Amino acid sequence: MEANTSEIESPPPVRVMFAVPKKKFSKAVDRNRVRRLLREAYRLEKNRLFEKIGSAIAYNLAIVFTGTEIPDYDTIQKALIQSLERWLKKITPATPTT
Repeated sequence: MEANTSEIESPPPVRVMFAVPKKKFSKAVDRNRVRRLLREAYRLEKNRLFEKIGSAIAYNLAIVFTGTEIPDYDTIQKALIQSLERWLKKITPATPTT
C-alpha cells in the first residue's frame, strides 16, 4: 500500500488531555460524565482555537477538572472558553500598540 503525501495529515496544533481526579469523584461513572462534558465542550471550540493558534507550533494541553460537583454542560462550556482564552493570552506574544 502506497501513501500519498497529500493524504497524510499533519499533527493537530493542540493535543489535549482531560483529567478528573478520583479523589473528588470516587465513582467512575461520575468521572466519565465530567470527562465527556469537557470533551464535547472542547470539540465545539477547537476550530476557533486552531484558527487563533495557527500551525507553527504544536502544543500539549492538560485540562484538569477541579470542581467537587458534576456541573451542567453550560457551566463547563463557559469555564472552558474562559480557560482557553486565558491560555491563548499567555502563549501569544503581545502585539505592541503604537
